Amino acid sequence: MSLLSLELPIMASSITKPSDKQSEDRLTKLLESKDIKAAITAFIFVLLGFLVVAVSKKVIGTDSDPIVITLLLLPIVMYSICSGRLGEVKVGEVEAKFQSLKDQAKDSISSELKSEQVAINNVQMYIVDDYNNLKDMDDRTENIILTISLGKDYQPITCLKYVKNLLSRYINFKYVVFLDTSGKFIAYTTAKAILQLLESGDAKRFVEAINSNQVYDLIRCPGVVRAKVSIDESNLNALEKMVKENLDAIVVVDEDNMLAGIVEQEHITSKLLLELAK
Repeated sequence: MSLLSLELPIMASSITKPSDKQSEDRLTKLLESKDIKAAITAFIFVLLGFLVVAVSKKVIGTDSDPIVITLLLLPIVMYSICSGRLGEVKVGEVEAKFQSLKDQAKDSISSELKSEQVAINNVQMYIVDDYNNLKDMDDRTENIILTISLGKDYQPITCLKYVKNLLSRYINFKYVVFLDTSGKFIAYTTAKAILQLLESGDAKRFVEAINSNQVYDLIRCPGVVRAKVSIDESNLNALEKMVKENLDAIVVVDEDNMLAGIVEQEHITSKLLLELAK
């Protein structure tokens, strides 16, 4: 645990002159403040306004008090808008809203995205210990998840053969999900990651962790991930978790922690962009 150490400052009898570095930092913060930027913008509009008046007097010969009054009010209005202090401007029948419309749009978009439940890819799931299933699978299956239940009696060579066959025949076989003895979600990995494990020197230890129901040893294997989202969560929440965990996909579970499917970051991003475009 890290502790925050605070020291009581010593009161000096004389005022210490701030260092050049401190002065530079204060100047930088001052220049970056919203009010300063707004004031600079207003000043620029004043200069442009007087330039327009000068040109109009010289070229057109106009000398109107309303124009001068407008120029005097313009910097105040521009400062208020740029600094965010002004929500709307109304001149006659013309009305312009700034801050309020921006907040409404933001709230509306956020509400729509968060209300949209996570979109689960259509998947077909197959059990690793039933090798005959491989012959019955439809070649046109779009998404395939291989499920492996812990506490079984798998052989490394059989698992390797099964995974290789799936990878060679189905380009959409991408993920492997590990389930406990009651069929509830434990963790998942990619098809390529499990292939590397089964071809490595750790294959026997990896399969033994599955057979002996050693969850701790299983999740320590390279590429095995425990992240998940609930079926009741939104697409936006699912995307946030994937970005935070640096994942291309994440498992979706129901209220009983049973596997419901898998969502991919690319699919979620596309769906969110379509929602924003509507």
